[in-house]
Amino acid sequence: RLRMQSAARMFKTDEIPVTVLPLPEQPEGFGGAVGKFRVDAKLAQNQLTQGTPVRLTVTISGEGNPNTITAPVMPELPWAHVSEPETEMRQQDDTADVSKAFSYLITPLETGEHVIPPLTFVYFAPLIKNYKVEQTPEFPVTVSGAEGGGTLVAVGGSATEQRSRIEVLEDTILPVVTDAAALDAVARTRGGRLSTA
Repeated sequence: RLRMQSAARMFKTDEIPVTVLPLPEQPEGFGGAVGKFRVDAKLAQNQLTQGTPVRLTVTISGEGNPNTITAPVMPELPWAHVSEPETEMRQQDDTADVSKAFSYLITPLETGEHVIPPLTFVYFAPLIKNYKVEQTPEFPVTVSGAEGGGTLVAVGGSATEQRSRIEVLEDTILPVVTDAAALDAVARTRGGRLSTA
């Protein structure tokens, strides 16, 4: 009777030479993204209330390494405070498409007619061997006054007048101390109390 015999065999593919070209001189705003992308933006609403945040979501989708997609830089908004963007990434297993969403919270501090200027995303497109700039639309907004007409207390933000103003709400609320030496001085004094200065 014939018996099956097993034997190990090794197969080897030929080497595939590749040439990696350097990127051209990088323009301002380029974060390293290479591929084919598109940019979409959505503002939750255009009628805003002073002191009430609104969400601006910028979605960058296409083909490329998702780790190189950086958040578009929000231009200076002198009339509002803008938070750091929250990031959410989506990628399908069976395709090379990737989608990365950046969500900004914009808190208006001043009433009136204002504009959220366009945000730009710069990437290198291999097909045309050059850089491309995608831009979000401009969003005009109307900010109405907050109900009650109270003074807003802004923490951070870009409105210089609101940031530099300190308002004492009541005597039982102590100020935030950023100088560690002041805390040491109080610790050395029994029953010491921080002065409002």
